[in-house]
Amino acid sequence: MEEKDKYFSYYDRFDDNPKKEEFDIGYLHILEKLLGAGLKSDHSVLEIGCGLGELSHLIAQKTKNGHVLGIDISPKSIEKAQERWKDQQNLSFKIAEMKAYESKGNTYDFFVISEILQQVSRDRHFRIFEGIRRHSHQDSVIFINLPTPEFSTWRADNDPESLQFIEPVVNIGDLIKSITDNGFYLEQSMPYSVFYEENDFQYFIFKSLKTLNAPTPKKKWALKKEKLQFNLMNLLM
Repeated sequence: MEEKDKYFSYYDRFDDNPKKEEFDIGYLHILEKLLGAGLKSDHSVLEIGCGLGELSHLIAQKTKNGHVLGIDISPKSIEKAQERWKDQQNLSFKIAEMKAYESKGNTYDFFVISEILQQVSRDRHFRIFEGIRRHSHQDSVIFINLPTPEFSTWRADNDPESLQFIEPVVNIGDLIKSITDNGFYLEQSMPYSVFYEENDFQYFIFKSLKTLNAPTPKKKWALKKEKLQFNLMNLLM
Protein backbone atom coordinates (compact mmCIF):
# COMPACT_ATOMS: atom_id res chain seq x y z
CA MET A 1 0.00 0.00 0.00
CA GLU A 2 1.37 3.47 -0.96
CA GLU A 3 1.96 6.16 1.70
CA LYS A 4 -1.03 8.19 0.46
CA ASP A 5 -3.32 5.16 0.58
CA LYS A 6 -2.28 4.42 4.16
CA TYR A 7 -2.94 8.03 5.10
CA PHE A 8 -6.40 8.03 3.50
CA SER A 9 -7.46 4.75 5.11
CA TYR A 10 -6.35 5.98 8.54
CA TYR A 11 -7.86 9.48 8.61
CA ASP A 12 -11.09 8.73 6.77
CA ARG A 13 -12.16 6.85 9.92
CA PHE A 14 -12.24 10.01 12.04
CA ASP A 15 -15.38 11.68 10.71
CA ASP A 16 -17.74 10.10 13.25
CA ASN A 17 -15.16 8.83 15.71
CA PRO A 18 -16.61 8.20 19.19
CA LYS A 19 -13.37 9.54 20.69
CA LYS A 20 -13.86 12.98 19.14
CA GLU A 21 -13.95 14.62 22.58
CA GLU A 22 -10.44 13.31 23.21
CA PHE A 23 -9.19 14.76 19.94
CA ASP A 24 -10.72 18.12 20.89
CA ILE A 25 -8.79 18.16 24.19
CA GLY A 26 -5.58 17.50 22.31
CA TYR A 27 -6.29 20.38 19.92
CA LEU A 28 -6.93 22.74 22.85
CA HIS A 29 -3.53 21.84 24.29
CA ILE A 30 -1.93 22.68 20.94
CA LEU A 31 -3.81 25.97 20.68
CA GLU A 32 -2.61 26.98 24.14
CA LYS A 33 0.99 26.29 23.13
CA LEU A 34 0.61 28.18 19.85
CA LEU A 35 -0.58 31.24 21.76
CA GLY A 36 2.40 30.87 24.09
CA ALA A 37 4.68 30.73 21.04
CA GLY A 38 3.42 34.12 19.89
CA LEU A 39 0.35 33.46 17.73
CA LYS A 40 -1.42 36.81 17.14
CA SER A 41 -4.89 37.78 15.93
CA ASP A 42 -3.56 39.15 12.61
CA HIS A 43 -1.31 36.20 11.76
CA SER A 44 -1.43 34.10 8.64
CA VAL A 45 -1.27 30.38 9.44
CA LEU A 46 -0.77 27.29 7.30
CA GLU A 47 -1.74 23.95 8.86
CA ILE A 48 -0.11 21.04 7.06
CA GLY A 49 -2.11 17.81 7.13
CA CYS A 50 -5.25 19.49 8.47
CA GLY A 51 -7.54 16.46 8.15
CA LEU A 52 -11.13 17.51 8.89
CA GLY A 53 -10.04 20.96 10.03
CA GLU A 54 -10.76 20.88 13.77
CA LEU A 55 -7.43 22.45 14.74
CA SER A 56 -7.53 24.90 11.83
CA HIS A 57 -10.97 25.97 13.04
CA LEU A 58 -9.69 26.66 16.58
CA ILE A 59 -6.68 28.58 15.27
CA ALA A 60 -8.93 30.68 13.02
CA GLN A 61 -10.99 31.67 16.07
CA LYS A 62 -7.82 33.22 17.53
CA THR A 63 -6.69 34.88 14.29
CA LYS A 64 -9.84 36.81 13.44
CA ASN A 65 -7.85 39.57 11.71
CA GLY A 66 -5.65 37.08 9.87
CA HIS A 67 -6.23 33.92 7.88
CA VAL A 68 -5.79 30.18 8.28
CA LEU A 69 -5.26 27.79 5.37
CA GLY A 70 -5.48 24.05 5.97
CA ILE A 71 -3.96 21.73 3.38
CA ASP A 72 -4.25 17.96 3.13
CA ILE A 73 -3.68 15.31 0.49
CA SER A 74 -7.06 13.67 1.15
CA PRO A 75 -9.80 15.07 -1.15
CA LYS A 76 -12.45 13.52 1.09
CA SER A 77 -11.10 15.24 4.20
CA ILE A 78 -10.83 18.60 2.47
CA GLU A 79 -14.38 18.32 1.11
CA LYS A 80 -15.72 17.61 4.61
CA ALA A 81 -13.64 20.39 6.17
CA GLN A 82 -14.88 22.92 3.61
CA GLU A 83 -18.48 21.98 4.34
CA ARG A 84 -18.07 21.84 8.11
CA TRP A 85 -16.43 25.25 8.48
CA LYS A 86 -17.94 27.06 5.48
CA ASP A 87 -19.24 29.94 7.63
CA GLN A 88 -15.81 30.83 8.99
CA GLN A 89 -14.66 33.63 6.71
CA ASN A 90 -10.98 33.62 7.67
CA LEU A 91 -10.57 29.88 7.17
CA SER A 92 -10.03 27.99 3.92
CA PHE A 93 -8.90 24.53 2.83
CA LYS A 94 -7.06 23.17 -0.17
CA ILE A 95 -5.96 19.77 -1.48
CA ALA A 96 -2.16 19.97 -1.52
CA GLU A 97 1.11 18.41 -0.37
CA MET A 98 3.53 20.75 1.37
CA LYS A 99 6.54 19.45 -0.55
CA ALA A 100 4.87 20.48 -3.82
CA TYR A 101 2.77 23.40 -2.55
CA GLU A 102 3.24 26.65 -4.47
CA SER A 103 1.54 29.95 -3.71
CA LYS A 104 3.80 32.60 -5.18
CA GLY A 105 4.00 35.79 -3.18
CA ASN A 106 2.31 34.30 -0.12
CA THR A 107 4.17 33.79 3.14
CA TYR A 108 2.92 32.60 6.52
CA ASP A 109 3.65 33.62 10.08
CA PHE A 110 3.03 30.14 11.49
CA PHE A 111 3.32 26.66 10.02
CA VAL A 112 1.55 24.02 12.13
CA ILE A 113 2.29 20.30 11.78
CA SER A 114 0.51 18.04 14.25
CA GLU A 115 1.01 14.26 14.22
CA ILE A 116 1.69 14.16 10.49
CA LEU A 117 5.41 13.48 10.23
CA GLN A 118 4.89 9.86 11.35
CA GLN A 119 2.82 9.42 8.18
CA VAL A 120 5.73 10.44 5.95
CA SER A 121 8.92 8.42 5.55
CA ARG A 122 11.92 10.27 6.95
CA ASP A 123 13.61 10.60 3.54
CA ARG A 124 10.73 12.86 2.46
CA HIS A 125 10.81 15.19 5.48
CA PHE A 126 13.42 17.48 3.92
CA ARG A 127 11.15 18.30 0.97
CA ILE A 128 8.34 19.29 3.33
CA PHE A 129 10.57 21.88 4.97
CA GLU A 130 11.83 23.04 1.58
CA GLY A 131 8.20 23.86 0.81
CA ILE A 132 7.89 25.70 4.11
CA ARG A 133 11.06 27.68 3.41
CA ARG A 134 9.64 28.87 0.08
CA HIS A 135 6.64 30.36 1.92
CA SER A 136 8.35 31.73 5.02
CA HIS A 137 9.72 35.12 6.04
CA GLN A 138 12.32 36.19 8.59
CA ASP A 139 9.90 35.92 11.53
CA SER A 140 8.11 32.71 10.54
CA VAL A 141 7.56 30.00 13.15
CA ILE A 142 7.26 26.24 12.64
CA PHE A 143 5.23 24.47 15.35
CA ILE A 144 5.46 20.66 15.39
CA ASN A 145 3.44 18.35 17.65
CA LEU A 146 4.37 14.67 18.01
CA PRO A 147 3.78 11.76 20.37
CA THR A 148 6.76 11.15 22.64
CA PRO A 149 8.99 8.22 21.56
CA GLU A 150 8.01 6.26 24.68
CA PHE A 151 4.31 6.74 24.03
CA SER A 152 4.63 5.91 20.32
CA THR A 153 6.43 2.68 21.17
CA TRP A 154 3.85 1.77 23.80
CA ARG A 155 0.97 2.35 21.35
CA ALA A 156 2.68 0.32 18.64
CA ASP A 157 3.04 -2.59 21.08
CA ASN A 158 -0.31 -2.34 22.88
CA ASP A 159 -2.77 -0.53 20.61
CA PRO A 160 -1.59 -0.93 16.99
CA GLU A 161 -5.12 -0.41 15.63
CA SER A 162 -5.06 3.20 16.85
CA LEU A 163 -2.24 4.19 14.52
CA GLN A 164 -1.09 3.67 10.98
CA PHE A 165 2.36 5.16 11.15
CA ILE A 166 4.97 4.65 8.48
CA GLU A 167 7.62 5.73 10.99
CA PRO A 168 6.54 4.48 14.47
CA VAL A 169 8.98 6.90 16.11
CA VAL A 170 10.22 10.06 14.38
CA ASN A 171 14.00 10.38 14.56
CA ILE A 172 14.33 13.79 16.21
CA GLY A 173 17.98 14.19 15.19
CA ASP A 174 17.13 13.69 11.52
CA LEU A 175 14.09 15.95 11.87
CA ILE A 176 16.09 18.81 13.37
CA LYS A 177 18.71 18.49 10.61
CA SER A 178 16.03 18.62 7.88
CA ILE A 179 14.64 21.82 9.39
CA THR A 180 17.92 23.56 10.22
CA ASP A 181 19.23 22.81 6.73
CA ASN A 182 16.28 24.88 5.49
CA GLY A 183 17.18 27.98 7.49
CA PHE A 184 15.41 27.47 10.84
CA TYR A 185 16.70 26.81 14.34
CA LEU A 186 15.22 24.96 17.30
CA GLU A 187 14.12 27.49 19.92
CA GLN A 188 12.09 25.26 22.23
CA SER A 189 11.25 21.61 22.81
CA MET A 190 8.99 20.33 25.58
CA PRO A 191 7.13 17.12 26.46
CA TYR A 192 3.66 17.40 28.01
CA SER A 193 0.75 15.29 29.22
CA VAL A 194 -2.68 15.08 27.56
CA PHE A 195 -4.45 11.77 28.18
CA TYR A 196 -2.05 10.07 30.60
CA GLU A 197 -0.10 11.00 33.71
CA GLU A 198 3.07 10.34 31.76
CA ASN A 199 4.13 12.73 29.00
CA ASP A 200 2.42 11.40 25.88
CA PHE A 201 3.17 14.32 23.53
CA GLN A 202 5.95 16.74 22.78
CA TYR A 203 6.09 19.99 20.84
CA PHE A 204 8.88 21.79 19.01
CA ILE A 205 9.16 25.45 18.07
CA PHE A 206 11.49 26.40 15.23
CA LYS A 207 12.13 29.97 14.12
CA SER A 208 13.74 31.46 11.04
CA LEU A 209 17.48 31.92 11.43
CA LYS A 210 18.21 35.59 10.85
CA THR A 211 21.21 37.84 11.33
CA LEU A 212 21.40 39.53 14.73
CA ASN A 213 22.62 43.06 14.17
CA ALA A 214 23.38 43.80 17.81
CA PRO A 215 22.30 41.99 20.99
CA THR A 216 20.42 44.02 23.61
CA PRO A 217 22.16 43.98 27.01
CA LYS A 218 20.02 43.30 30.06
CA LYS A 219 19.37 46.18 32.42
CA LYS A 220 21.66 46.26 35.45
CA TRP A 221 18.71 45.99 37.83
CA ALA A 222 17.55 42.83 36.05
CA LEU A 223 20.97 41.23 36.49
CA LYS A 224 21.02 42.18 40.18
CA LYS A 225 17.55 40.70 40.62
CA GLU A 226 18.64 37.42 39.04
CA LYS A 227 21.75 37.29 41.24
CA LEU A 228 19.62 37.82 44.34
CA GLN A 229 17.22 35.05 43.27
CA PHE A 230 20.13 32.62 42.74
CA ASN A 231 21.59 33.49 46.13
CA LEU A 232 18.24 32.89 47.84
CA MET A 233 17.90 29.54 46.08
CA ASN A 234 21.36 28.50 47.26
CA LEU A 235 20.48 29.41 50.85
CA LEU A 236 17.35 27.26 50.72
CA MET A 237 19.13 24.21 49.27
